[in-house]
Amino acid sequence: MKLSGQQHKKLRDALIDAFRTPAKLEQMLFYELEENLRAIAGEGRLQDIVFKLIQTADSRGWLEKVSPQYFGVSNYSDCHD
Repeated sequence: MKLSGQQHKKLRDALIDAFRTPAKLEQMLFYELEENLRAIAGEGRLQDIVFKLIQTADSRGWLEKVSPQYFGVSNYSDCHD
């Protein structure tokens, strides 16, 4: 799955909108993908963590697994508690 810069931005925005805190994103990654967010992105602002997550997912070939389509929803906002 190859994304343009604009598509990366949209994915970033969707992840930030859906998970809103590093802890919620960390839980999704652990439960759904068995990945450790802190090992991937460290700590910091959510925007920076999401950027590192997208870079890592892209380089490791599992970017589609952090896309809304992977979870069967049209928008991550559908995943809110």
